[in-house]
Amino acid sequence: MRKLPELVCKLTYVCDAWIIGSAADPDKTDPRDYDLVVPYNKWKEASSLIPSDARRNTFGGWKCISEGKEVDVWPDDIG
Repeated sequence: MRKLPELVCKLTYVCDAWIIGSAADPDKTDPRDYDLVVPYNKWKEASSLIPSDARRNTFGGWKCISEGKEVDVWPDDIG
């Protein structure tokens, strides 16, 4: 089992975020980056966990580094 960066762990466990894209492949042991989708009803809480040095990314989300890995986070609903 791979170890997830701290921010990815917090967002998935605390804010019900989903890991999407190539990092969602269980066979990828060392993904280049992590893309996460946070439900709209958890976005305020997720926003408080995102580091203050994060930059805006495409589609209204945030891009930052957690434990040496790039993390992109967007508000959206699955389904």
